[in-house]
Amino acid sequence: MEERLIVVEGIDAWVKPRRAGRLDPVLAYVANPSPSTVLVLVVDAPADPRKPIWPADDPLFAAVRKSSGKEAVLSFEAPKSAAFSRQEAERLGVRMDPEAMLRFTELVGESPDEITRELEKLSTYALDDAVEVELVEVMISARHDDAPWALLDTITERDRRGAIAELTRLLAGDVEPHRVLPQLTRHVELVRRTVELAEHGRPSREALAKQLGVAPFRAGKMLAAVGRWTPGDASAALSHMHEADAAMKGMSRMPPSLVLERALAESL
Repeated sequence: MEERLIVVEGIDAWVKPRRAGRLDPVLAYVANPSPSTVLVLVVDAPADPRKPIWPADDPLFAAVRKSSGKEAVLSFEAPKSAAFSRQEAERLGVRMDPEAMLRFTELVGESPDEITRELEKLSTYALDDAVEVELVEVMISARHDDAPWALLDTITERDRRGAIAELTRLLAGDVEPHRVLPQLTRHVELVRRTVELAEHGRPSREALAKQLGVAPFRAGKMLAAVGRWTPGDASAALSHMHEADAAMKGMSRMPPSLVLERALAESL
């Protein structure tokens, strides 16, 4: 008997209440699956860590557990970028000061392969010297020219016109909306945490950097959000980002670029 493997990604966009019966055929199949076929349903973790990856009372989640048992639901966590970067730096013998490591993590992102590749490049260039933040900026920033730093600054300052202009500039190049959205979501979450902390007194750049887990220079920029945002405003903006994520994963037929532009405009 020929066996088949079917992998379906992005099903987190199907979480109730939005799917409205669309999953009935899938629920019927899960209840009576083909013995020669393995169906893998892949769920991405939500951008908001306070939310469950998959609600326990969701019909699809319940159907899978009922049909295949508790062991059918598996959770895999990718290595945290900061921890993995430190481990790889130690393995490769790359000495980095704390600010350089924070900046490295911000620029490179979460891909383990890319982290290793960039650390190897730094190791080759620095030889036995310690890697400082200036070297990270020179060696890595150049290949991240499409990173939306200017866009993130306009969001911090709640500059709607400037934000739309920066987003338009980014999307006019080779940057995909799917790459920009997670960065915006992460930044809005930092804005929310910043203004929440500021309600108990404006924190210093260094204290905020420690609380947010970012480099001090970025924490200094985040302080521009104080007085422009409230925690409620930032939470609402975060909700718009999550809705845009669901829309891009199949809940809307709107072009991803338009989904992202609308979410940004509604957030600001």
